[in-house]
Amino acid sequence: MQGKYVERRFGWDCHGLPIENIVEKKLGISGKKDIEDKIGVYEFNEGCRANVFGYTDIWQQTVERMGRWVDMGNDYKTMDTDFMESVWWVFSEIYKK
Repeated sequence: MQGKYVERRFGWDCHGLPIENIVEKKLGISGKKDIEDKIGVYEFNEGCRANVFGYTDIWQQTVERMGRWVDMGNDYKTMDTDFMESVWWVFSEIYKK
């Protein structure tokens, strides 16, 4: 509205408790100790990555029903290295200032 362009990209929040809880329930484990002792951090992270997009269709339907226009084909994912590096760059710039 003031001459600024903002991309309307959909974003997938791939970190945090919601997906971790889902994966823990599927694997029958609970908490950091179980993750480390029973399956390992790498396997747990891979399980989280594999389950993040299990709700893609539901989200697309919900966003459309709400009348929100976003580019679902050019989405971003918080687990992508490029995204994480851009966030760390912002924090670095803020810290410098």
